[in-house]
This record gives sequence, C-alpha cells and structure tokens, in this order.
Amino acid sequence: MTEDNKNNNQNSKTVYTRNDYIRKALGLSVIVSFSLLSIWLGFSTASGGNVYWGLGTVGFGTFFAMLAGTFLITDNWELADGEFRKALTISIISVYFFSLAFANQIQAETVINATKTTATVVPSNIVGGLFNNLWAVVLLIIGFYFADKVVASKK
Repeated sequence: MTEDNKNNNQNSKTVYTRNDYIRKALGLSVIVSFSLLSIWLGFSTASGGNVYWGLGTVGFGTFFAMLAGTFLITDNWELADGEFRKALTISIISVYFFSLAFANQIQAETVINATKTTATVVPSNIVGGLFNNLWAVVLLIIGFYFADKVVASKK
C-alpha cells in the first residue's frame, strides 16, 4: 500500500448503512430491555424473600444482555472487541448495586454469643466483608478493563 493510500484510508470516514443503524438500535434495545427485565425479576425475587436467587438473576441477566447486545452492535462474533470485558464489568457493577439495595437481608451463618448465664443466637451479617471483597473485585475488573484497552492501543 502506498503512502497516499494509507493517508486516504486514515482520513476517510466510515459510512454506515441503514442496516448498520438498525442492527445498532436492535443491539441497544436488547441491552436495555433485557437488563431492565433481569433487574426487575431480581428485585421481585429478592422482595419475595429469595435474595440469593435475585442476586443471581441480576448477575446472569445483565451479563447475557450485555454480551448479546454488544455482539449485535459490533457485528463481530469473535470475542476480540472487548464484548466479554464490557459484559463482565457491567454485570459485576449491577450485582454490587443490587447487593447494596438488599444488604440488610443478606445473612451468613448464625453466631452463638454465649456467656456463663445466657446464650443468644445472632445472625451474622456478612455485608461488611461482602462489600469489601466485592468492591475489590469491581476495582480489579475495571482496572483490567482499562489496562487492556491501553495495552491494545499501544500495539
């Protein structure tokens, strides 16, 4: 390729067809609708007392909604453009905020507080450890997401 052809290719704008816009709109509608559906199902499940099922519904629902939607938007069926990273990041962040909403209902095993005269059973709340560990996972995933973008742009 000559130097003029390289400059022309770099300066030329990408022309989108009507089908490209339809595909992108479809991908965005898949992301929004299925993410909202999974969040609604998660909240209704958790409000019914099954917090862990709601947590899983939100996590898996937003992950697969983002994965399917970004595949439609990019029209690339290989995991090369960061679709998996985007889906994983959005899913982890959704689970984090969902667990914030239902923090008082997330319980661990019971702890027995015993003295010489009384014994009380207190449900141990795992929210502190959960949020510390989940926040570390969120930061790690976001860090890898942006670090990978920087490394890919340097190549």
